[in-house]
Amino acid sequence: MIYKMIYVNHIMNLEEKDFKEKIQIVLRQTNYTQDIAIEKLALHDNDEIKCIKDYLGITEKKAPPKKISSLNQQIYQEIRNKLK
Repeated sequence: MIYKMIYVNHIMNLEEKDFKEKIQIVLRQTNYTQDIAIEKLALHDNDEIKCIKDYLGITEKKAPPKKISSLNQQIYQEIRNKLK
């Protein structure tokens, strides 16, 4: 039982260290204050890369949904494209 408590405390310390490191990374790469950095990390699910991209105004590109077509449709589409 005591080993479980020690293990849980160890995990909590690692998570706290990890969170503090993420805050420092965000602070170094942006002009955010510590309070704003914590808010942004919470907003982006503790992902420091997303926080920095948000600060820089970089949006994630999403691929357009691919239209599924049959082989016959693909063949005729290629023929139409060649004739243009």
